[in-house]
Amino acid sequence: LFLLAAPTPLRQLTVDRANHSGAQWMPGDREIAHVTRLPQGPGFAAIDSESGRTRPLFLLSELPRPPGPSQPSTASPSTNISFSPDFSRLAMAIVQDGRPNIWMAGLRHQRPDGTLTQLTFEKDGGSYPVWSTDGRWIAYQCNTGTDTNVCVTRADGRERAQLTHEHGQSWVGGWKSDNDTVLFAAERNGVWNVESVSRTTTQNHVLTQFTLPQGHVRYPRWDAANQRTVFQRAQTTARVWTVEL
Repeated sequence: LFLLAAPTPLRQLTVDRANHSGAQWMPGDREIAHVTRLPQGPGFAAIDSESGRTRPLFLLSELPRPPGPSQPSTASPSTNISFSPDFSRLAMAIVQDGRPNIWMAGLRHQRPDGTLTQLTFEKDGGSYPVWSTDGRWIAYQCNTGTDTNVCVTRADGRERAQLTHEHGQSWVGGWKSDNDTVLFAAERNGVWNVESVSRTTTQNHVLTQFTLPQGHVRYPRWDAANQRTVFQRAQTTARVWTVEL
C-alpha cells in the first residue's frame, strides 16, 4: 500500500512481504482497512496511515455464511467486499446455485457480529458492491445473460433499480458525494470508456472519448471536489491484429 497526500511525496505504507490489497478508509480517515495474510490466515487488517502501526481486524473465515450450500465469490475479496462508510456493515457477494448475489453482514467493534441478510435476488447474478457516501445505497454489477449493467438498491434491500440497459459491460466504480451519480467502466462494441449514470433520472454521460479497442479502463473514482475522475487505462500492444467481422 502507498499513500499519496499532496503536496507530500508518494509514501509506502506496508513493507512486509505479504500482499496488501483492497484499501478502504475507515472512519476518521486515519486508518486504512485492507486484505492481507494474517498469522491465522487471510483476512482484513487496519494500518495507521501516520504511524504505520498495523492491527488485525478479522479473518475472512469469520464472515457469516447463509444456510445451505454456498461459497464466497470467486473474485478477489478486495473487490467483492465493501465496508459501509461508518464501518457498521459490509456488503459482499456470495454464490448460491451458481449465481452470486449481494448479502450484508453486520459489524460490531469492527468485527462480524454474525448477522447476515440477502439484499439482491438477481436471476443471473449480482456482485461488486459499492456504497454511496451516505451509506444508504449500494451500487453493484447486475448480469443479464452475457451483458452486465449498473444496478442500485437501498442498503435495506428495497427499491432495486437497473440504471443501464445497453449491450456490453458496465462495471461499477464509485459514487459522487451527491449520493446520486455512479461512475462505471463501460464497454460498448469492444471499446471501453468511463461513463456516469444518475440514480434518480437514469441519465447517462460518457466522460471519455476513446475510440480504439486496444485496451480497457477500470476502477473510475471521483476526486474530493467531484470535478475530476481518476481511472486506470491499459493499452495492449502486440503482434496480434484484430479485425471487425
